[in-house]
Amino acid sequence: MNELHRGMADGQVQLFYQPKLRLRSGVVDSSEALMRWNSPSLGPVPADQFIPLAEETGDIAALTERALARAIEDHGRFAEAGHKVRIAVNVSATLVSDSEFAEHVLRMVSAYPDAVSLELTESADFDNPEQAIEHLQRLAEAGVKIAIDDYGTGLSSLSYIQRLPTRELKLDRMFLSKLTSSQRDPLLVRSTIDLAHALGLEVVAEGIENAETLALLAVMGCDAAQWDVASLRAQAQRKVWSGAAVGNIVAIRVSLALSRRAQPLSRPSDERPRGTRSTPYRLHRPASGQAPRSASA
Repeated sequence: MNELHRGMADGQVQLFYQPKLRLRSGVVDSSEALMRWNSPSLGPVPADQFIPLAEETGDIAALTERALARAIEDHGRFAEAGHKVRIAVNVSATLVSDSEFAEHVLRMVSAYPDAVSLELTESADFDNPEQAIEHLQRLAEAGVKIAIDDYGTGLSSLSYIQRLPTRELKLDRMFLSKLTSSQRDPLLVRSTIDLAHALGLEVVAEGIENAETLALLAVMGCDAAQWDVASLRAQAQRKVWSGAAVGNIVAIRVSLALSRRAQPLSRPSDERPRGTRSTPYRLHRPASGQAPRSASA
């Protein structure tokens, strides 16, 4: 049994939620589920290391199904507390073409189509594109929201966006870090927002670092923004954000409540048993002083 498989069985992999704030209303109505693995022997393992490991060993389907099951459960808990929050779960491109996986997800979400959404990276390389699009269409018809994550980092064409049943584009943070100081980035971001709206899509900006960027995105018509909650709390305490920029205090309180909702990924009762391959895969730690890129599954 590889270390990740053992970690899944022992509850070492958890979900943390990063809220998305509506820029017009100041309401948090959705959140992204981020997987975190804290291994007793390896320490905290970045998602951009253990997700490829899960794909390599064959654990990615079980890991994703557990994340979806937990997200559906937590959606119910949030609803009981008075918060209607859709939870986004990242899905590996290797799974979207898998008919067995697609059928299982459809069964899981059939009674809760508003509970979850699925995020695919723009650079997703489907094993079988036609079959993947067919599966995504069926999920979309069932009410599941489909989003393209890290938009702007890949080489997708307009035909790619047009064929997928996408309802949301998530702007990669690389376009936002210099939004208020660059001459080209505001043009790229504004044109992307306009194009997305023309196609009937919503736009979410990730990794907002200051009030000026948030204000500019609001002027450009960006629909929502996604933060690291610890950063948002620190900035709120320093009164960096104005009430008009952030929205109401309720939104921040809901954000913090979401951030504290961390649960181990236990095995769902209806999870299909899956074997694992013994393909060797070595985890490496980032170089000293280098922060790993935040990633999720």
